[in-house]
Amino acid sequence: MQNAHLRLGRLEYIKPVASSKSTSTHLTVTMDRLIVEPVFGEKEAPRCHLLSVFGGEQEIAAIHAAIADQANFRIAGPDLSPMVISLGERAHTFRGLIQVPGRRQPVRHLVSVSQELFETQAGANAQADRTIVYSAEPEFLVYRLGVRFGIPLLPHWSSWIQAELTRQNRVRPLLGLGCHPVLVEASKPELLDIIAGAVKRGILSIPDTPSLEWGVPQAFVRDELR
Repeated sequence: MQNAHLRLGRLEYIKPVASSKSTSTHLTVTMDRLIVEPVFGEKEAPRCHLLSVFGGEQEIAAIHAAIADQANFRIAGPDLSPMVISLGERAHTFRGLIQVPGRRQPVRHLVSVSQELFETQAGANAQADRTIVYSAEPEFLVYRLGVRFGIPLLPHWSSWIQAELTRQNRVRPLLGLGCHPVLVEASKPELLDIIAGAVKRGILSIPDTPSLEWGVPQAFVRDELR
């Protein structure tokens, strides 16, 4: 955990004065996880799909309210150029407490995900043709696609499926802090066609006793912190 602060970013929220009776808001909180999808037009802020920040009670309450109002935020961090982001409509936000040894008051923690990322859970949007994945590691990527679309997949297929999706230009890297996210552009019927074709050609095989044990993490992890 030494030099952990060097892997953290910051999120800044500025709310100008709306009237003579209101006051401006300007605060900064620490950011440890982020997924952002860049945009190519100048009229829209980059789309934030995952945001994890922590700070004081008042700061986190203000960030929570700003997300509900679809506000824009300024961010910066390691290997991240300063930019303005937004979580868009219907973002889902969760708040909690972090007990830190030596502190009398707990640190407030907030995690927010975009509606699109929220819909990657099983059965939420079976018609989707875009899936945001937290890690580009083959087994994690394929596992998440299988869970989302209810497709029976095998762990030892992972490397081939990821390579084939990449060959077809269906995997696009996203900007991340504390993770290596990608966007997979494929619908359930398209994935089924790819897998069925590979099985018919003998590229993917089904053993008599297939292993269904997936080596995927059950929580946020970083190689540097293991």
